[in-house]
Amino acid sequence: FLSYLWLQEWWHVYGTEYQIWTLIAREDGKLIGIMPLILSHELFGIRRLMFMGAGEVTPNHLDIIADPEERDQVFQAFIAYLSQAATKWDVLELDKMPGDNPSVDLLKSALKSQGLLTKTEPSATCPYIELPGSFDEYIGSSSPTTRRTYRRDRRRMEKDIPNVHFGLANTPEEVDRVMDAMIHLHQN
Repeated sequence: FLSYLWLQEWWHVYGTEYQIWTLIAREDGKLIGIMPLILSHELFGIRRLMFMGAGEVTPNHLDIIADPEERDQVFQAFIAYLSQAATKWDVLELDKMPGDNPSVDLLKSALKSQGLLTKTEPSATCPYIELPGSFDEYIGSSSPTTRRTYRRDRRRMEKDIPNVHFGLANTPEEVDRVMDAMIHLHQN
């Protein structure tokens, strides 16, 4: 959700309501960090800075994009800039970062070092499961009801669609081909 393609599409759909406030960090001409922000004008004239991608449809993996070796330096530079530009915004809302993300502590520390108040609270739950090495292991570790439902639905699909087949995309090229087909099916 931090890729250019995702953010470009998000901007295309939702961007008319916001101003872009993307920060770029360079060292000796080399790009070392990006903080994709937008500025929203709220009720009562409140100016809210937030991650691009936040809003109506929000992934739970927004963050500053930084070279791992320069991460601390990038965070400090961005927060120092935001502190200096504090007359241009009222609220900095860095929502939808995973709770176990080390960026949360880095940002809180950098904000506090600039004398800015911080508040951290969960805004949503993003459930997930750790996937085992194979689909068979996944099904084997599922509840009896899930296994039974999967087997029933698969038999029904094989009966209703005689040419259906199941496979595994093993290479990046196969994944691209399958994803393209899936997107095409969803668009039609």
